[in-house]
Amino acid sequence: SHVKIFGTRLTYRQSKKDPARKNERRAILDALSDFGNDAAATAKRLGISKATLYRKIKKYDISRRLTVWS
Repeated sequence: SHVKIFGTRLTYRQSKKDPARKNERRAILDALSDFGNDAAATAKRLGISKATLYRKIKKYDISRRLTVWS
């Protein structure tokens, strides 16, 4: 089953303290941890593409060594 949490777009003006942003960042961190930083498995679990996962990692300044499987 997929966890869909990315349905709401956040505007540029929204504060970094916004609970939705914190929840999205936390969900990404948790999924990365659960899947041993495997980008493909994490993206699949979150119901997003790997490209979207990479954009969100950059957006939330998440620094992790990702395992990338082709």
